[in-house]
Amino acid sequence: MTAPLKIHRPSYPDKRKPPRSWTMHEIENLIEMRDVRHMKWIEIAKSLGRFGGVSRRQACATCCSSYKYWKDKFARQAEMRAAGIEPPKRQKPAARPMELPADAEPIAPPPSVAALLNAPVKRPRYLHDADLDLRARIALQGLTAGFLGDPPRGRSALDQREAQK
Repeated sequence: MTAPLKIHRPSYPDKRKPPRSWTMHEIENLIEMRDVRHMKWIEIAKSLGRFGGVSRRQACATCCSSYKYWKDKFARQAEMRAAGIEPPKRQKPAARPMELPADAEPIAPPPSVAALLNAPVKRPRYLHDADLDLRARIALQGLTAGFLGDPPRGRSALDQREAQK
């Protein structure tokens, strides 16, 4: 009896350390290795130490995608500076909303907003007319005939065929 084949299971991020973020020094080295020295992706990944628990293909793909991202970003920034526009700075995350104590009283809206919130809802006229028409048809013909347009009893093709027999 032979041993069962080992099934390849990909390693998921929760089973290993999270990937390191790129430092500016690594980014400069990455661009210099690719553009000046014309190194292959596998050589770049090895020299930058990007094999932390990932496959060769994934390490090369990480280097390649980071290279393209940073090259595009630096090119956009250079174009903006050439046009006399300062590239946008990284924005700080928004502050968390202030937490209120459980016994705090609710804040009342201004009177103009309160009037709008308490105003009755008015439906558009065309919806009102269609609704009235539908209700009238349902009252006269029944639910399926009024809503779906079925013919009244005795008027369908099946009823007329049975009446001729």
